[in-house]
Amino acid sequence: MNIKKYFPLISKRFLLYYYSRNSSRTGYGKRNTLMKSLPSERRLITVLFILALFCALILLCACSSEETIDVRAGALTSATPPAAETTTVSPLMTTGKTVHSAVTSTALPPETTSTAADTVSAETTAVVTESAATSATAAASTAPASSVTAVAETPPTSYVFTRTEDIPYETEIRYSDEHFDDDTTVLREGIVGKKVYTTTLLYRAGRPIGNYIDERIQTYPQNEILLMGTKASHTSEIEVRTSDIPYETERVSDGSLPLGEEKLITAGKSGVLKETYEISYYRGEKESETLILQEREEPVNEVIAVGTYIAPEPEPEPTPESEPTPEPEPTPEPEPTPEPEPTPEPEPTPEPEKFRLPYLVAGEVSGKYIGRNYSITQNYGNGGHGGLDIGVWYGEAIVASMSGRVVTAYNNGAFNPATDKSMLWTYGTFVVIEHENGMRTYYAHMSKKFVSVGDYVQAGQVIGESGNTGRVSPAPTASKPYAGTHLHFEIRVYNSKTGKYTRVDPMDYLK
Repeated sequence: MNIKKYFPLISKRFLLYYYSRNSSRTGYGKRNTLMKSLPSERRLITVLFILALFCALILLCACSSEETIDVRAGALTSATPPAAETTTVSPLMTTGKTVHSAVTSTALPPETTSTAADTVSAETTAVVTESAATSATAAASTAPASSVTAVAETPPTSYVFTRTEDIPYETEIRYSDEHFDDDTTVLREGIVGKKVYTTTLLYRAGRPIGNYIDERIQTYPQNEILLMGTKASHTSEIEVRTSDIPYETERVSDGSLPLGEEKLITAGKSGVLKETYEISYYRGEKESETLILQEREEPVNEVIAVGTYIAPEPEPEPTPESEPTPEPEPTPEPEPTPEPEPTPEPEPTPEPEKFRLPYLVAGEVSGKYIGRNYSITQNYGNGGHGGLDIGVWYGEAIVASMSGRVVTAYNNGAFNPATDKSMLWTYGTFVVIEHENGMRTYYAHMSKKFVSVGDYVQAGQVIGESGNTGRVSPAPTASKPYAGTHLHFEIRVYNSKTGKYTRVDPMDYLK
């Protein structure tokens, strides 16, 4: 906006007021008389109104100048700065008006710094100002064409700073019930976007006059897509297993029964072992099983009474006295009797069977097993020990010490350590054989057993393999799976007074 067109009106009103106060010098007597005729309050209001009008015109002129600068700044983004500072004045003829344009490039002022990450470009452009055109028009209308003077106005210089910023991508998750919940598949990789910020600073003669910031997206981000399964990978189920616990046969002495006669007192009844396992599966494959509950119904042992009564022999009846016999008549001489044939000697009775070592000794071979000599690691009675511990290697043959029938055969884990008061769980996998002499032998801590209850075995027959099941010391570990391997061997003799089998020193019978 040009303020000069308002100057004649302002000057006219001001001169009217001024000459009305000095009528003697100006000759405007009538106007002086008119002003004097106004009340003093109205004169004061008129003066204040004129002063306020001047202030408003000054502010309007300042605002008009700032708008002109902003319009020029918007046109400075396409020009390329020259290598050195130059000033060019050229007359332009447009509809009878003479317009001058100036192009100037200056260096970055001292208070402005630039970094390596910013791209600075100085841009200049030729600006044709409205005020310059108006002045040229006014001058052309009041003076000859030959007397027109060129007026150069310095355009602002712009500096552009560019900064790039990453736009993070988002992750989109899709679910599938055909995949397991620990499976994650990347369907599409994410791509980071780019945003460019452009800051333009305007300077005129080394002084900042304005700035503006522009932002635009150079590349849009691409979201990452993941596929996650919902099918459970870890599952479990409960399984209940039931097995029979065989009963044992106990023989008690009964003096009322004849010697060797047997009588059933209590019928045997097998027990029931009910075990509950939690079986874990991973992706449908069995991973492990854990014993969580064990219920045991104890067996009822069979009791048989064995007679021990021996009947006394009857006294011989007295023979009557014989009557005196008459004298015998003379008999003829007897014929000679033939000599009696010699009686054959009685056949020798076989010696009773003796106990042998419960393993194959050096020189013995049974199938794939080859005998070796082993040493005793713990004797009977040592610290309350009820048998012999023999250091038979893991997996070597264990044989029956004497012929007999298998009365007990358990695998490791058949007894619950928390409820088993008989402490049989400490034997692990073990076998009990009852022999014809009424004695029993125990073979404990085996890794495998090859016989069952009711089987009749011969002395030296393989009944299992040595191991470290049950309670052994040292206990086996993952790094030492064969620790504690040995054979625990016992011999028990039936006690008719207590009706139970009592442990004895096996060395007294193995000699």
